Amino acid sequence: MESCTVTMNWTLATTCFVYVAAGLVLSLRTWAIWNRNWYLGIGLGVAWGALTVAAIVFTTYTMVGLTAYGQLPGLPGCGPRVTPEASAASLKIYAIYCSYEGIIFLLTIGRGIQHLSKPSGLMLVLYRDAFLASTCLLTFSLINTILSSSNSPSFYCPYMLSFGFSFIVPCRIILNLRATTTELDDWDVVTTTRQPPNGRIPLGAYPVSDRATISERSTRRTRRHQSRFLETDWSDEEES
Repeated sequence: MESCTVTMNWTLATTCFVYVAAGLVLSLRTWAIWNRNWYLGIGLGVAWGALTVAAIVFTTYTMVGLTAYGQLPGLPGCGPRVTPEASAASLKIYAIYCSYEGIIFLLTIGRGIQHLSKPSGLMLVLYRDAFLASTCLLTFSLINTILSSSNSPSFYCPYMLSFGFSFIVPCRIILNLRATTTELDDWDVVTTTRQPPNGRIPLGAYPVSDRATISERSTRRTRRHQSRFLETDWSDEEES
């Protein structure tokens, strides 16, 4: 029984962490499509903080409520016997996460409608991933909340699917964003350019659109130095 308790507590703690991390990625992505609006960023930060605190508190209540274990029907090992206290705590978690996903979904739709007429490559990826992720996660959150409130025996199948989506979708958002920025700038997602030891920044560190201009300026600078050198050389010969 002790091993069952440890396994179940670890599973619940991991689930809580995945949902909180997914909520953070969705908040940052929503903040990005709203051009990093300061007030919206504060609101999303407060919402994510409330989600995190609520998830930790009610997950702890769920762990405390799952104290009795029995055999799973048709499967070896042990599984939880859900008590009314644990069921109520789980329902609150799903309801809070569903509300959070609803806010993210409305913000995504509201911002996406404004930019349908002028979609750029980077923003198109952001809106596409934002819409798909918000739709899937909100749908699963609604299903989990409804099935949890009715104590349905078919709860665990959509629950495991929602857990998988909450784990995969944020990773895909990050990878798609990185791939798109790499294609646009031929460089990884960086905010600053490190100064090399010799003081010269390699041409490959600049965006593709700027390389031709930089190369042309470098060629002009080299020609000016060569002309000055030749003029100085001829002047020295005439004086001699």
